[in-house]
Amino acid sequence: MTHPPSPERLFSLCIDLASIPSVTGLPGRENEAAYSIYRWLGDLPYFHERPENIFLIPVQNDGLKRHCIAALVEADPPCKETIIITGHFDVVDAKGYGSLESLAFQPQNYTERLKKEALPKDARADLESGQYLFGRGMADMKYGLALEMACMEKFSESPEKMQANLLFLAVCDEEGMSAGMRSAVPWLRGLQKKKNLEYLVCINTEPSVGESAERGYLYLGTIGKIMPLFFCVGREAHVGEYFKGISAPLIASCLMTLVEGDAESADRWKDRVFPPMACLKLADLREQYAVTLPEMAVVFFNSLVVQKTPGQVLEYMNKRAEEALSRALALREGERQKLSFSFDQEEKEQGVVLTIQELIQDVAGQKGCLPQDVLGPILSGIHSGKTIHDRGIEAVRLLLRESNRRGPLIITGFLPPWYPPRCNRDASRGDRVIRMVAQEIVEESADLTEEPLEIKEVFEGIMDLSYMGFQGEEHDMEAVAANMPLWGADYHFPAEDLLSLDVPVMNLGPIGKDVHQYTERINLSYALHVLPPLFVKAIERIPKVYRSLLY
Repeated sequence: MTHPPSPERLFSLCIDLASIPSVTGLPGRENEAAYSIYRWLGDLPYFHERPENIFLIPVQNDGLKRHCIAALVEADPPCKETIIITGHFDVVDAKGYGSLESLAFQPQNYTERLKKEALPKDARADLESGQYLFGRGMADMKYGLALEMACMEKFSESPEKMQANLLFLAVCDEEGMSAGMRSAVPWLRGLQKKKNLEYLVCINTEPSVGESAERGYLYLGTIGKIMPLFFCVGREAHVGEYFKGISAPLIASCLMTLVEGDAESADRWKDRVFPPMACLKLADLREQYAVTLPEMAVVFFNSLVVQKTPGQVLEYMNKRAEEALSRALALREGERQKLSFSFDQEEKEQGVVLTIQELIQDVAGQKGCLPQDVLGPILSGIHSGKTIHDRGIEAVRLLLRESNRRGPLIITGFLPPWYPPRCNRDASRGDRVIRMVAQEIVEESADLTEEPLEIKEVFEGIMDLSYMGFQGEEHDMEAVAANMPLWGADYHFPAEDLLSLDVPVMNLGPIGKDVHQYTERINLSYALHVLPPLFVKAIERIPKVYRSLLY
């Protein structure tokens, strides 16, 4: 068995990585971490002799010119079986640290300084225990990267003892739109074809967070995330003629009461129920003051999925949109009757629900062009300074203008980003291997700690393992592509590669707490003494068990 990295080596590397303020989206900061990792790997004897096995992967269409880093240790004798270990080197900002922001990237100094600060009860107890190290990125996820890099160093010293190749992949922008991993996936496919590799597993080292017990967790899958968009269109009228129009915010508000926290929107898998849809933005689109009813409003949500397909999510959205329109019109009519206002209307007013795909087809029909030719001119006219969500919303507004449609109506679709769920369904040999090895790791952990690891089916914090293959049909992916106006333009998604990849996943990381908060911390005893041997065991056992199931 390969010896795990020493606690001293691992701690030192972790502190070095944490000292780099690689905040997502800050010019130059993520590349500072990328180049530091690149140089560190290049100084290892194995890569000093084989510089061609270290790779700088540019992020596609990225204004910040960011890079991901990969490195491959090849087993001797050569084999095609390959284990991917991955993590991200970007971190969220440290503004929440207040006056101590300057210490956020100095874990030892920051931990010492916190002894003088008022802290929540649980954070104070962890601080006084001496078992925790505080600081930005310590849990999420500079320690995890340090563990992977230290293992690369160990395994590279004896390729002849390796049962599989070991491919390290460090990405940027995980805390943003995952542009790093979305660019790395086509590269992984290219390397796989070039070297005839077989990817047995992709192991991440995100922290176990949000769990009640003081123990480590091993996750066999990761939750998916999709962003439902409702573009609500009312009808303008002067406020003095209120009942001649209908307010888009009224429609949006009815939608909110129907969707926000709706039990039907929650996904279920095995014995677990996941959180329902949550609103991330509700706003009208009026840019200037006016005494008219607002004509347009938007609502978009976060939806966590495990089993539900994009098509099923869209079907739910359309149903709720129809209900919201009916409710808004009924509310307005009820109040009109109470006030005895006359209303010149020949028949009962009806609302319309359209998907973005249907709206594009509508515009194409009017213009006499192909649907795929509709969006190009529209997207070219959108200001690049807007956020990606604002650009998506603006694209829908411009589509609506081109359609000449009038409200009341709701347009449904999706905004970036999209994280497909990736779960262990025991559907392949690879899935079964990972489950078997996971059980072995749990059993071995009982000899290392009083609280053995626990296996969890789904990591609920959203992570890049979502991109290790699409567990659905091509038409499921098309439901997103056809209803996300920025797809393939501002938002590049490796659809073809995901349909080709099928890599089982595992997350085996440190015990972390309060990620993204000023009390972010990891359990040092577990991180330095318990997890490293278990991580090494996973790397060594997976190829052996995989081969044993061939016979």
